[in-house]
Amino acid sequence: MLHVGKHFVYILVFLFLYILQSTPMPFFFSYGQPLWVLPAAIALAMLESDVSCAVYGAFAGMLCDIGSLLPFGFNGLLCCLCTCAVGILVTYLLRRNLLSFMLFSAIFLLLRGGLDYFFSFVIWRYDNAWKIFVLEILPVIFVTLLAAPLVFFLVGRLHRWFTVRLE
Repeated sequence: MLHVGKHFVYILVFLFLYILQSTPMPFFFSYGQPLWVLPAAIALAMLESDVSCAVYGAFAGMLCDIGSLLPFGFNGLLCCLCTCAVGILVTYLLRRNLLSFMLFSAIFLLLRGGLDYFFSFVIWRYDNAWKIFVLEILPVIFVTLLAAPLVFFLVGRLHRWFTVRLE
C-alpha cells in the first residue's frame, strides 16, 4: 500500500509543479518561467529504479507537451530518453549529489531548448531567429537552473521519507 502511496504522491508533486510552471507569475520571474517538472524528473531518475524513471520522465515530458507548440510526444520522448540515461549513469558511473544533478539538468535543458529552437525556428529560416534563442530560451534555462536545487531537495526529501517507511 505504501508503494502505491509513494507513486501517487510523486504524481501529485509532478502535477503541482506543472501547475506552478504554467501559471503566469510576472512579478517573480521577469526573465521567464522556470520549467519545474523537468528537474523533478531528473531528480527522480537519480533516486528511483530504471523503469520508474522512464515512466516519470515520459509523464513529465507529456506534461510539458501540453503547453508546448511542438508536436505532442516530442518532450515526452526526449524526457524519457534523458531520464533513462540519467538513471543508468547514476547507477553505474556517477554519484547522486547536487553537482551531478545540476550538470544533468543543464545538459538536458540545453538539449531540449536547442532542439525546440531548431525545429521551431531554424528549420523554417526565420529572420533574426537567434534573438528568440538568446532572449527567450536561454533565460528560461537559466531561471530553471536557479530553481532546480529546490526541486532536487524536495524530491530527495520525499524519496528518503518513503525509503525509511518502506524499510
